[in-house]
Amino acid sequence: IKHQDLKPGNIMMNEDKTMLKITDFGEAMNLAHTFNSKKAEAGTSYYKAPEQHKSVSTLESDIWSYGCIVL
Repeated sequence: IKHQDLKPGNIMMNEDKTMLKITDFGEAMNLAHTFNSKKAEAGTSYYKAPEQHKSVSTLESDIWSYGCIVL
């Protein structure tokens, strides 16, 4: 699954900080049906990968977003 909108507001953590959960899969896409998607308008600008600003979304786009979150 490509989430396509990873950002801090879509990540929940339990009180003792031992478990994370990703939420809000409204823009997610099943990788079994698509790998490179032209539907990349979704997402929060600050966390979007450069290719998403050109309307292309890949699995690596979520990895970019994750990197923005942990920095």
